[in-house]
Amino acid sequence: MQQLCSAKQHRFRGFSGEEQEQVFKHNQITILESDVGSIDRKDATHNLYRYGDDAVVELDLICEYVFNKNGYDEIKPESIKELLSKE
Repeated sequence: MQQLCSAKQHRFRGFSGEEQEQVFKHNQITILESDVGSIDRKDATHNLYRYGDDAVVELDLICEYVFNKNGYDEIKPESIKELLSKE
């Protein structure tokens, strides 16, 4: 979970892929809630899965994702821009 929330570096060359490369580093995901439960391998739901010999858990996450709407203006359809301008 720490890795999921860590800041990561990515390269961006514009939406066309032809622009000068820029390097950014940031975190976009925050875990708001998590729940970990063990898996019963004998349960019919899991009998076709091959988990190996180690303990197995199921992880449920509720995450928040930062979405910068302005960053997508270049590729946003005009109809969507018009709709958003009315909000």
